[in-house]
This record gives sequence, structure tokens and C-alpha cells, in this order.
Amino acid sequence: TTGTGSTKHAAKQIAAEQMLEILPLPSEMDKQKHIRKHSNQHKKFIEQKGSVSYSLTEQINPITRLYQIGRARDIKIEFN
Repeated sequence: TTGTGSTKHAAKQIAAEQMLEILPLPSEMDKQKHIRKHSNQHKKFIEQKGSVSYSLTEQINPITRLYQIGRARDIKIEFN
């Protein structure tokens, strides 16, 4: 479609209105949020860090370990 007007902006506006007559606006559909399934990565992370196969030099601080488990399970841990 072509639009004619006194200025370029007016011509574009007229052409856009003519185009809307030809092609109707798409109906607004509610997009469903894609639900992500949690992978087993969190479980593997918790099990791996807590396994007894770690050597003594690689043992992790128990407080740090609690924070890691809390983050993996989305639990906020606070010490008072």
C-alpha cells in the first residue's frame, strides 16, 4: 500500500491505516509461561558434595555446606 500526504510522516501514517484495513491486528493471546522443570542437578550437587569419597583435605566447612544445600533447595538459612 502507498500513502500520499503533505509530509513523509503523514504519508506513512496513511499507508499504515490502509494496511490495518487490509490486515487486521492479531488477537492478543495470553502467552503461557514456559514452566521449567528442575533438573536433577541440584540433587546431584548435594549428593556429590556430601559423599564420603572425599578425602580429608577436600572436606568442606559444615556451615558452607549448609548454605550450599539451602541454595540448592531454595531455603534461606540465617544464623542469629
